[in-house]
Amino acid sequence: MSVRKVQTKKRRESTVILGGRYGNTPLSIPKTLVGVEPTPAAVRRAVFEALPDLQGKQLLDLYAGIGAIGLEAISRGATKVTCVESKKAAKAAITANAQAIDEAAHVTVMSMAVEEALTVLPDGRFFAAVAHPPDAMARPAAVTLFKLLTRKLEALGRLAIVHPQTESLPDPGPLWKKAGEELIGGLLVSMYTKTG
Repeated sequence: MSVRKVQTKKRRESTVILGGRYGNTPLSIPKTLVGVEPTPAAVRRAVFEALPDLQGKQLLDLYAGIGAIGLEAISRGATKVTCVESKKAAKAAITANAQAIDEAAHVTVMSMAVEEALTVLPDGRFFAAVAHPPDAMARPAAVTLFKLLTRKLEALGRLAIVHPQTESLPDPGPLWKKAGEELIGGLLVSMYTKTG
């Protein structure tokens, strides 16, 4: 991944699936879902350009919001996605968006904190995880992810963390190797590969 700066737009009403078989499908964002902004399109595009082929793989969408990352993964060939979001109102939005593309059977929604989900999810099931925590939580979230996520991913699994450029992430420890980062409109996409 190279470091490049791309402008992003934060328009709740224009969020669409970017690529794959459901490309250009709009995603619903209920007005009642306060405090949730979808990951910007340019950031989602960078995440999926950095991930290897998702055909037949499972992806974990952490801090899922409306499920934009998870549904993008389904559109690009992932067979199963688990979306974790603590805001209870988000579950209905994710479910409605999955139903709109007739993929509800392939999307699991967990309405709980990421830390709690990572203690109950099965080990070794996921090829990749993408996390876009609230800006103020980026650093503590990364500490939790580096500690708890290693058992949930397959060998050589991938992790993408979206965080503000101003918020540096901690050292991931010996079980992770930094694979690159990309700057997009004030957000960094930091990519890691599980080594152990």
